[in-house]
Amino acid sequence: LRAAQGSPRDAVRLFEEQLKEKRFSSEAAARYGLAMAHARGREWRRANEELSAARKLVARHWMLDTAEASIRVGEGRPAVARGILESTRREFGALYPIQLAYIDLLQSQNQHTEALPLAEEVIRGRPREARGDDARQCRDQAREAHGADRQARLTRHRSRPRGRSRSGSDKAHEVNA
Repeated sequence: LRAAQGSPRDAVRLFEEQLKEKRFSSEAAARYGLAMAHARGREWRRANEELSAARKLVARHWMLDTAEASIRVGEGRPAVARGILESTRREFGALYPIQLAYIDLLQSQNQHTEALPLAEEVIRGRPREARGDDARQCRDQAREAHGADRQARLTRHRSRPRGRSRSGSDKAHEVNA
């Protein structure tokens, strides 16, 4: 949470100070926060370094995986991020933050058709929880984008030039094209 507050530079200073003075309850959590602060500042190399340091302290944790996926997206490597999140989903199951991270990734890559049923599944699984609003927002964004995609395809189809009359050979040529 602190990694997302204030400016990235201020967050980096806060976590670096905590690590230097050993004022933390968990070094891995402090390094995770520092990695995320660096990522917010688009300092990908430093974010990766801190994430690696956190991984050395914790055998395996889904939060580190979602952080790594976020960094990979920032680096312009969404396919790698998707692989990380798919592996994390298989290992840790349907944890809400993992599901939202995966849905967000799909939407950022215009994969709305794939994101929509996942968002709806998350909502069905958490109908009364307040954080379900995040999933509802993901679903609504996917629906809106999916609808816009469908409308654009329909508009392109309708705007195609139409001939007044075509001979049988023209129709045959279209089928073979």
